[in-house]
Amino acid sequence: MTSLLCFMLLFNIHYIQSSYLGRLSPDDPYIEIGKDMNLTCVLNNESVLKQYPNKKICFDAKRNFSDKDITVINKTAAMLHVVNMSLSDKGAFNCVLSLDCSNLLNETWVHGQIVAVGLPPDVPSNLTCISYNFDNMTCTWDPGRPTHIHTTYRLYWTIQGNFWFNCPNPFPDTTECSGCCSCSWLQNGDPHDIFKPSTSYNISVEASNYLGKVQSFLSKTNSNLIGI
Repeated sequence: MTSLLCFMLLFNIHYIQSSYLGRLSPDDPYIEIGKDMNLTCVLNNESVLKQYPNKKICFDAKRNFSDKDITVINKTAAMLHVVNMSLSDKGAFNCVLSLDCSNLLNETWVHGQIVAVGLPPDVPSNLTCISYNFDNMTCTWDPGRPTHIHTTYRLYWTIQGNFWFNCPNPFPDTTECSGCCSCSWLQNGDPHDIFKPSTSYNISVEASNYLGKVQSFLSKTNSNLIGI
């Protein structure tokens, strides 16, 4: 039974791959705003061109591309060079076969990828911790500029400095946020996570996405907490 399932899986993968006339790479790339991008299209073999005589490798997206944007590598491969990527460029990029790359008519689709455009995260700033009547503590921070791509923010904390722990009560209850994010220590719940007044907390906030990872640090004790 296991052998049959493996055979079916390999057959399906081979069928899916062979159903394309070629491949556009890299897979679903993330590009930083203002940076250039290269996409390479490789046909399966020369027989593809024989099926579509007089056609050549071209690229289709929101921008219009001409021959000057395309570098021919050989008969079955070409590279698209896109300068100064902007947010408006995000979305589908397709490799196609056409008679004229600057005027795509009756093109034949080969393969495509979804391109994401954004920014690496800023270092979380304005990391501030406030104790309310010294019964609990809430730390907030400013994520900085919008990154326009999925960005994760995680707070880690330690008292002794040997082991770092995750935020006990994040808000909003998600790793992605805009504006200020926060983490709270309360007087109920897991004994390990209960707020301990007059204790030195070392805190780190990490921001990460496909384009980068940064951290900020803060050391807080009862004497320098803002009490309300």
